[in-house]
Amino acid sequence: MSRDAPWLVIANCHLDSPAALPRLRSLLVGLALPICEHYCTTKEKVPKRPVIIFLGDFTSRTSANSGAQSVTSSYRFRFGELGAALCAPELDIGQESMASLIDLVFIPGPNDPVAGSPALPRGRLLQQAIQPLVDRIKIKTNGTAPIFTTSPARFRFGHGEEIVFHRDDLLRKLRQLSRHIAGCANHIELVDSSAHLAKTLLDQCHLAPFAPSLSPKHWNYDHTLRLYPPPSILCLSDDTAPPFTTEYENVKVFNPGNFACDGSFVLFRPNSGEIEISRVP
Repeated sequence: MSRDAPWLVIANCHLDSPAALPRLRSLLVGLALPICEHYCTTKEKVPKRPVIIFLGDFTSRTSANSGAQSVTSSYRFRFGELGAALCAPELDIGQESMASLIDLVFIPGPNDPVAGSPALPRGRLLQQAIQPLVDRIKIKTNGTAPIFTTSPARFRFGHGEEIVFHRDDLLRKLRQLSRHIAGCANHIELVDSSAHLAKTLLDQCHLAPFAPSLSPKHWNYDHTLRLYPPPSILCLSDDTAPPFTTEYENVKVFNPGNFACDGSFVLFRPNSGEIEISRVP
């Protein structure tokens, strides 16, 4: 992953939401395209590649409540639409598509269809569901495919720095266990709850410090959920919490919010460590 080029972090991009794709097109044209134009003109031998990270859920429907065939058909249609948006002609830069100049990363949410059991760590998105997106991107980029990874996902950047992405409704689970966690009715309660969440996870050195009934786990892979040694940056994609940034024990923690609901996303600059919460109208 590039240390210098910015990363766009988009969470809860419900592709079946009427506002999601129009907002995404505005974000791509207004922000991602100018970033790509800037970095693709570099004279370095290896141009810096911006990164767009999509965190689920990718539809507002719960896959557990629908048949497997229905879920797969719905996801194939929605990911086909996403592929069309990412490969639209207005996103071309000269003879190249913007999709060929960026790294696309997809991390599943708790309600997305994944390979294997939905227990943590959560597997990659089901291949049949995302194939239309893969086909569109490969055609537009001469064979380059998006990255589909697990949740949590860890990436190295810069000089040995690490960022961890995890999609789960952790604040909701924490509220179920503690009556002292505020409901985020105002800014002060938001600060308290986000700080409490970050402190709990980092003190426990674990992304799911809950009983198996509340957070089922693959025990053979429990080590992938541990936060020791702590990362430089932790992205908690939590649908039950508003966008926030906080810091605890030299670890920056942020939540990009719900893109489908209010258009919120995060612009992360690895070079400076700057985390900027933004919003598309």
